[in-house]
This record gives sequence, C-alpha cells and structure tokens, in this order.
Amino acid sequence: QHKVGVEQRSKLQSKNQPPPHLLSMSATPIPRTLALTMYGEMALSYIDEVPPGRQPITTSVYRQADEERRRSAYQKLVSEVQKGNKGFIVFPLIDSSENEDFQSIKAAEASFEGLINNELRGIPCGLLHGRLQPQEKLNAQNDFLEGRTKVLVATAVIEVGVDIPEASVIIVENSERFGLAQLHQLRGRVGRSSRKSHCFLLTGGADASYSRIKHMETLDNGFAVSELDLALRGAGDFIGTRQAGQSGLGSLLLADMSLEPDRIALEEAREAASGAFGEA
Repeated sequence: QHKVGVEQRSKLQSKNQPPPHLLSMSATPIPRTLALTMYGEMALSYIDEVPPGRQPITTSVYRQADEERRRSAYQKLVSEVQKGNKGFIVFPLIDSSENEDFQSIKAAEASFEGLINNELRGIPCGLLHGRLQPQEKLNAQNDFLEGRTKVLVATAVIEVGVDIPEASVIIVENSERFGLAQLHQLRGRVGRSSRKSHCFLLTGGADASYSRIKHMETLDNGFAVSELDLALRGAGDFIGTRQAGQSGLGSLLLADMSLEPDRIALEEAREAASGAFGEA
C-alpha cells in the first residue's frame, strides 16, 4: 500500500456501496505512532520476526570519497561472487543529471560501463531500471535469477519483490539520496538465506547526511528504522495528501512526531478513544 497515493486509496474504497472489506498490506515498516494516527480505525497487525536460519546482515557506512574503503566494498562483492554468490549495486538515478544539485550523484546507466571495465572486470553483470522496455526488464531479471549474470546494477526498482537467496552483498551508491526506511528495504535484498551477507552504504553528502546514514550500522529492526526515519524526515500531513516531509502548520497544531512526549500522548489518546467507543 505504500506505493499507492492518498487520493488513490480513497478512490478505491469509494468504488462500491456498501464499501468493500479492506486489507491493507505494506512491505515497508510503518512507525507505530504514524500507524495509530493514519490507520487508527483499523485493526493493526505486525510481522516483526525474521524467517528461521537467517543471519544478521553486516552493514558498513563509508564516505564515497574514501577510495580505500570504497575499493574494499567492491573487493568484498567480487570475492563473494567468486564463492558462487551474487550481488547488487544500487544507484539513485538512471542517467547523470546536468542539474547543478545532482552533478555529484552517480547514475546507473553512466556508471555501468565503468564498473564492468574496472571494479567488476570479468564478472557478468546486468542492468535494470524503470526506463527499460518490459521485455528488457524481464530478460535482466531472468538472467540474474538463473545465474547468467552475477551482479545486478539497478535503481530502487529492486526495493521490493526481489527474492534471490544467493545474493550476499549489496552496495548502495549515494545512499544519502534515500530515506532510512528505503535503505532498510534495499538491505533486505540480501540475507535471504543462511549465507552471511553484507550491505555497504556509500555516502557522498555532507556530515549531516553521513551521520544520518551511520545509524544503519546499528539498526537492524525495520520498525526502529522507520521510527527514526519519521523523526528525522517528518511525517507529511496527517490531514491532507503529503506523504513525507515536514508537516505544515495545520499538522503541527496536532503533534510533532519527532518529540517523544507527543508520541506518548498520541498512544494514550488512542487507548482512551478505544475505551470510550468500546473497542477491543
């Protein structure tokens, strides 16, 4: 449901009278405080355990300018492929941008040739992004799934719905361009078996960006990640259609979800409302 807009959800629910039963599912962990606010009228269930046999994913955050550490990340990817495993390299953009604000951001298309001729020389690689033709996307996915390619260079299109048990390394370039919850989803593309897996987050931003991403080294629970992401990025509009970013004046009059007292008050209000209306 996190890929569906606020107005789209409303239209889907109003397509029939009486309204249809609704089961809303999200692969992205939703912070409890935000869930109680936006979905307070619904019964909430959480799946917060990992399947048996999986090992914790080791996450390392490096600055992109640190060539030695960046090289070590790619060397780890190469060594894992040589052991028979697979890996991902994720970029925030498809093509390089001429916009001044994005000139330092690495792109999948522009970086692909350089990678296969340098860091990944001799390793069969595939390229996957949203602008490929449907058959090209299918071919790239099948080649990776069936082992004809060992490394998939991609954008965030692989964020959900990709299950490759042999994948043991993911490298995210310019990780500062992603939210923490999205990085957690990308990290989840590896570690889907008993193999020991690694996630390398390379940042090219300022110190504040580096500090934000650095939290990922110690956070491995999706709900803890999403709560921190909410506190850092803002909740969007509780009343309205904005789904991310710092809220406007109308929402700030309700609560500031970055403040623990407001989060506690929200949960207490929810319990009081449930009791008043006789809900379980």
